Amino acid sequence: FNSGNMDMKNNLMEDILTAISSKKCISLKYGKKNYKNIIGIGYIYKNNKWYLVIYEEKSNIVKILDNNKIQSLLIGEFIKKEIPFDLSHFEEYMIEGESIQIEITFDNLGISNIQNYLWTKYSIEKVDEGIFNFKTIINKNDIDFIAQLLYRESLNIIDIKPKDLKDKLIEKLNMSVIKMINN
Repeated sequence: FNSGNMDMKNNLMEDILTAISSKKCISLKYGKKNYKNIIGIGYIYKNNKWYLVIYEEKSNIVKILDNNKIQSLLIGEFIKKEIPFDLSHFEEYMIEGESIQIEITFDNLGISNIQNYLWTKYSIEKVDEGIFNFKTIINKNDIDFIAQLLYRESLNIIDIKPKDLKDKLIEKLNMSVIKMINN
């Protein structure tokens, strides 16, 4: 592994990799958030960027952090428990449990933006001139997260399947309108 040819905004990546290989916990300042005593799993490279995969044992949640937003690092004690997964089966972990297929139809702008996220596998079909159908498989428990992502990014959505995802997105939009009216 040669980190010398990586496009990094910070130089913490080598120290994080050392902590991971030494099986030590890490604490990070990431944007405005502090992560304490988390387990670094490894790095993935997507869309010309490096992302750190972390595991928060306390909440039993895996997160993916943009390496360029990591501001500081503190290396902690040795990890005492078995780490529940590693990058060799990361894709299976992301959709373990009950998985569902989602389909979202976008225009040109929406499809170019949705590709910038960390999907394990996806397909894009051209439906009509300037209209594309995006398909991927997600963990059913991630519907709320995906709806939040779609809401936050305003991705020029034409249609969404399954109905659960569409309903969650509508709920997010309704909450936003209520907040706007109350202000």
